[in-house]
Amino acid sequence: MAGYIGLKSWMIARIDPKTKKVITDESKGGLTTNMNVPGVFRVDLNSSGGATQANISNLQGTITKTYGSNAVARAAAGTPEPTVALGANGIPFDIIQKITGMVQNADGSYTRTTDAEINHCALLINSTTFDGDDGYVGFYDGTVTMGNTNIQTNNQSEKITADTLTFTALGVDAEVGQSSTTGTSIDTVTQGGAVKTLTTGNSVKVYSMFNSGAKGFNYDKMIAEIFPQSGNGNASSSVAPSGSSSASSSQPASTSSATGK
Repeated sequence: MAGYIGLKSWMIARIDPKTKKVITDESKGGLTTNMNVPGVFRVDLNSSGGATQANISNLQGTITKTYGSNAVARAAAGTPEPTVALGANGIPFDIIQKITGMVQNADGSYTRTTDAEINHCALLINSTTFDGDDGYVGFYDGTVTMGNTNIQTNNQSEKITADTLTFTALGVDAEVGQSSTTGTSIDTVTQGGAVKTLTTGNSVKVYSMFNSGAKGFNYDKMIAEIFPQSGNGNASSSVAPSGSSSASSSQPASTSSATGK
């Protein structure tokens, strides 16, 4: 990583657990978009009162050492198992219910059932690097669970209960989406300005890191990589975030937001 300053936003979409494509049909659980990419929602200042955290853990697998002749003869890395503690001040009601797998009722309410299927989402986090570029961490697949909610009475000051979520990353086959890179062990590779962590044998992609200052970086291709659409697999008319220094993309900043709040 290049070192990050602050948190601009994080973007999320529900995906089909089999095809790993973004679910765009809102009647089937797809999210209302606010960035001109079907099914993808950006959590930022305009839409959600601001993104507050994206605390990423376990990006590297555990190192296992093999000893021989009184020394370390070999070291192998286990599979990365990232989790992300996400936060925002006020994610729109419909969005947070859908990404956490709640079941919608006819009256607009949502219910948690004991037999609910695991929800699958793709996630892209946007920050600024020390060099002033846009830095991104993208996860191809994962589950989202709701955090604890401590609702308190107001007193001399207003008590705000912010939204907290946990994203648990899963892997996807390397053939899914844009990349088909493989290797022979746990490995990291660089393609088009993206650093991809792969496991081999199954060729499973876990996450990718992007930098707008990297040679070959393209914002639209990154969006298509993390949020593949049905059909040609490319997101269309994506809009770079406000203030983005993204190379190869001159899209205007998005100003729209979901109306579910």
